[in-house]
Amino acid sequence: MMIGGKPITISTISEVGEETILSKRVVIGIVMLLVLSISSVVYASNAIILVNDLNVRSGPGLDYDVIRQVHQNEQYKILSEEGEWVEIQLKDGTVGWVTKEFISTPGEATDEADVQAPEQRESNDSTKRHITTLYKTTNLRTGPSLEFEIMDSVKQGQMLEVLGEKSEWYEVKWKDNIGYVEKSFVYPAHSVSLSDEWDNKTIVIDPGHGGRDVGAVGLSGSYEKTHTMRTALKLKEELELLGAQVVLTRTNDQYMSLSGRASVANVYHADAFISLHYNSTPEIPTASGISSYYYHERNKALAVEIQKELMKATDVEDRGTDFGDFQVIRENHRPSVLLELGFLSNEEEEGNIMSLTFQEKLTKGIIRGLRNYFQIK
Repeated sequence: MMIGGKPITISTISEVGEETILSKRVVIGIVMLLVLSISSVVYASNAIILVNDLNVRSGPGLDYDVIRQVHQNEQYKILSEEGEWVEIQLKDGTVGWVTKEFISTPGEATDEADVQAPEQRESNDSTKRHITTLYKTTNLRTGPSLEFEIMDSVKQGQMLEVLGEKSEWYEVKWKDNIGYVEKSFVYPAHSVSLSDEWDNKTIVIDPGHGGRDVGAVGLSGSYEKTHTMRTALKLKEELELLGAQVVLTRTNDQYMSLSGRASVANVYHADAFISLHYNSTPEIPTASGISSYYYHERNKALAVEIQKELMKATDVEDRGTDFGDFQVIRENHRPSVLLELGFLSNEEEEGNIMSLTFQEKLTKGIIRGLRNYFQIK
């Protein structure tokens, strides 16, 4: 038998009676000491962390959630092991798992020069592993869903390190904590700033209707012209924050001809013209959803990209992208689309349209669609 790497001999008493019983007890005792000695090598020792920002997960595998991060030279008590993972106890009592590859135990030799966690290796690539927030205020949550609590808010242009992805959410590092941000609120970080990306872009926004032309009337009595103006102002604000030049075809509750609206885009040599509208079908009160229209085939890509991002940003019916014979886009010589952003004749959808949250989602979707279009143009 071996204990501590040294051979030992166990002598037993072969006589019968009390001496035989004593022999059995001696053997059992020694075996128990051996088991305890072997166990203590793994479980009574500490794990010494060899790298910075090593993920601690809720279970023994990369499929489990990251619950914390630990750092080089920190030590934590080892509770158990499973395969290539060890369970450790953090200072506050939290229990989690780390891979054996990036820890050592006291007395174990390591070559620190060769040690680098997978997350570290990936984070060296700033383009793939960092994201930048798009809007004035972006919420970070404790989990990958709107149902989780807000842990903090960050300002526009904040760069965040990506640790992982959960469906439509990024798992990010923020002030030594782990948070989650919705993918549609951020954009991959580049060496060029976001403002540089939009500096030379002129966007003409057309709030549909106005003045004596009220447009569609909602079930609550609200006017389409009011909703389109509200959406236009929100969109203008966010685009200007990104660095774009924004022109409105109307800036207040005034009537303007359709040809005059198209002329604004042509005069300003707009990079994109977005005509905003809301739908209504009183005879079909259940009708709902968003649709995007183009007139010239060359503008189909713009409509497709905006529609695609609006669907990602909002939880409404996708009514698709289609040809539309509307004067504001027919007489327009610049890239132009007309958007129908929901039904005022649908009680639930009118309620959504009147909410700030939905307006923010619409704005987010349109901006991301524009960006996609400019990238593929």
